[in-house]
Amino acid sequence: MSDSTAAVEREGLLAAAQSGDLLKVHRLLCAGGYDGTLKEAIEATLDNVEMVVLLMDHVKGGGVWPDVLRAASRAGAVPTLEMLLQLAEDANVTARDPAGWSLLHIAAMGGDVATLQPIATRFKRLSTTLIDLTAQKHKVSPLWVAASCGGAEAVAALADAKADVDLAACDGSTPLHVAALKGHQSVVATLLAAGANPEQATAKGTLPLHVALKKGHRETAKALVGAKRKRPSEEEAEAGEQVKEGAEGVQSLLVEIEGLRGSAEGFNAELRRAHKRAGRGK
Repeated sequence: MSDSTAAVEREGLLAAAQSGDLLKVHRLLCAGGYDGTLKEAIEATLDNVEMVVLLMDHVKGGGVWPDVLRAASRAGAVPTLEMLLQLAEDANVTARDPAGWSLLHIAAMGGDVATLQPIATRFKRLSTTLIDLTAQKHKVSPLWVAASCGGAEAVAALADAKADVDLAACDGSTPLHVAALKGHQSVVATLLAAGANPEQATAKGTLPLHVALKKGHRETAKALVGAKRKRPSEEEAEAGEQVKEGAEGVQSLLVEIEGLRGSAEGFNAELRRAHKRAGRGK
């Protein structure tokens, strides 16, 4: 096939895919010769789930899958991403890009919770520890990345997914350190609410508070002054006591009911005996 012919066919597949013509794309794919164009066509139609399914069905081997998953994540194409996550093999979901970032890291960078949540769910389904998978080169967790990028909602979503809020990078910095470094007040507040430890220091003894003060982030420093690892609040403790008291009350009530039932049975028996005596006296 000449270069000009290949170019024409490539343009034909791309045009058909972008126009949403499923039937035409199917005929072109069945004719063959489009392996090199598939990835480009898929990434150009990420907002069309049916088209992506059709194109992915003709992908040979798993090499294209990680790239398409990453493209869908970056594009925020949530319906397509969710479909791909259901169909993709585990190795394609956990594959890393050339820089060592996982799909979950990339979603954390974007900060879009709608994109992040289905990926976090798939990672957790594979293994509860994958939610804390560190990047190969930078040795940071997805939550650390979200904190660094200022994504408070992404941080909250990962914390809700049971990511380790105190998992440190190779330099000992925690998500709280990097949020303090960059003055991300909302992220600091989110991390503290999620139970992050403000007293966890780096190997050099640096606390998140020290970092915030050094960088001149006064409001962030204020949030960290005197902050302690979150403990059950008084309201939570009170609610726990109320539940306990309620359970004890139910148990007492059951005992009382049993007592009343016994008394009622005794009363009924005595009443029956009285009726019998009254009948004999007539």
